[in-house]
Amino acid sequence: RDTGTPNANLMQRPRAGQDFWSTLADVRPYLDRDVDSIRSRMDWQINDDIALSYIAGYSKFDGSSDYDQDGGVQVPTSFTTGATYQQDRTNYSEYENYSHEFDLKSTGEGELDWILGVYYAAEQNKIRFDIPIFNGTQQGTVAWQGSFIQPKQTVDSRAVFGQITWHASDDLRLTGGLRYTDDSKE
Repeated sequence: RDTGTPNANLMQRPRAGQDFWSTLADVRPYLDRDVDSIRSRMDWQINDDIALSYIAGYSKFDGSSDYDQDGGVQVPTSFTTGATYQQDRTNYSEYENYSHEFDLKSTGEGELDWILGVYYAAEQNKIRFDIPIFNGTQQGTVAWQGSFIQPKQTVDSRAVFGQITWHASDDLRLTGGLRYTDDSKE
């Protein structure tokens, strides 16, 4: 969990009476991010020469934040003039993904080492990010208002793969492999 200090926009050209790299924030900085993850690996020795592995994972991320973009560089002379109030706000960002992999592989001390596998992964995510910009202060007239909304993205990935290594001698090994992946993004 991350609820630490969010970013701050610092004045690079401070106005009179203010310090270099200072800020006069009129937006309460806010940061809240949570990540939950589970990873696992299970191995089975089928016989002296072959093993099977299952590798899985799950992760979920949720976050939101608020950021003072203008940093107080200009002082408003009224509610509608003299400065720009700008807030950058991530209303939500949500990511959820999981993966599964099965590997069948050689484990003996033979002339050939090999592995065959299948893999599947999926992700769903969405985010909303707002940028309100007002003339003067937050109560001023709207200069520009933007919302970037990505309602839902999904990713599905499937793969099969194989690799073989030939121990031609103690000093020479030749390795070759193939992988086929099919990704679907929406």
